[in-house]
Amino acid sequence: MLGSEQEVVRLHSSGSRATIHVGNKEADKLAAIGVMLPAVEKLDLTVPESFNLTGANLSMMSQLCLYQGIISLSLPKPRMSTFMQLDITRYAIEHMSGYVPSDKQI
Repeated sequence: MLGSEQEVVRLHSSGSRATIHVGNKEADKLAAIGVMLPAVEKLDLTVPESFNLTGANLSMMSQLCLYQGIISLSLPKPRMSTFMQLDITRYAIEHMSGYVPSDKQI
């Protein structure tokens, strides 16, 4: 453990990333200690089985997330006013040009 705030300040002035902020003195001391630790040569990156999840873990899904997923899979309900406007446009084009466009073309 560092002996005083002066050591932390000394680390900061020497180019270390340890800094002192009001209210964070203890955290800054611990960070300064971490900077002084030797680098780990081989880091263990194995994932514990309890964290190695595939697919949706239902217990971790929020109601909003599930709702948005369901909505994204469902098709919107057809609207009568949309069909009417498409038909009006289609017949106007047919009357003017003799060509009947599809809904996608309109």
